[in-house]
Amino acid sequence: MGRPRKPTALKVLHGNPGKRALPPEVKPAPGCVPPPWLTAPLARAEWERIAPRLLQLGILTEIDGEAFGLMCGHLADAGEQMRMGRPVDPRLTSEIRQFLSQFGMTPAARSKVAGKVEDETDPFAQWRVPSGGKKG
Repeated sequence: MGRPRKPTALKVLHGNPGKRALPPEVKPAPGCVPPPWLTAPLARAEWERIAPRLLQLGILTEIDGEAFGLMCGHLADAGEQMRMGRPVDPRLTSEIRQFLSQFGMTPAARSKVAGKVEDETDPFAQWRVPSGGKKG
């Protein structure tokens, strides 16, 4: 398996070193609803626990429901195995790690996922004196 494709936004940020034409990216609308098949109570609880945070960051979109639902199901299965005192299946752990990375839920993955950036306004701006001298 080769390296994953670099997102277009990251190519633009790096100045498009290859100088090739950049492909247009699909920009789905924000927001996500659980898929109809996500009926297991523990999986649904994982959805309710995690989805609001990802929606707030602008990471979940209207086309992410199935993949996010699968991740929630996997997390519920792993949690159930741990509650029963059994070791979590390594394949399940690997799949969960991949899902977490896809949704920017690990420290390394967050550097690769573009979400909404909070407005960084200066709370003290109204009291700052311009560099030229008098406040105005």
